[in-house]
Amino acid sequence: MLKDLGLYSVSVDDREEPVLVQKHTDIVHSAVVLLEKCQLIKYEHASGRFQSTKLGKIASYHYVTYNLVMVSIYKIFETN
Repeated sequence: MLKDLGLYSVSVDDREEPVLVQKHTDIVHSAVVLLEKCQLIKYEHASGRFQSTKLGKIASYHYVTYNLVMVSIYKIFETN
């Protein structure tokens, strides 16, 4: 993150430890919420723990992106 601050929207003034830790936390939380929405993980909001679902394990094994999973889920529910 320190090598390319612009990639993570971190300004030069925000290179302090607490700011970077918060930025890491925000990035991880965003990813976890997105994966939960795609049903690739189960996320316990209270404890912050998450666990892969069967669909998530299959997707990671075959390098399937979350976008493809979302499209597939949408088409399944659209036909029913």
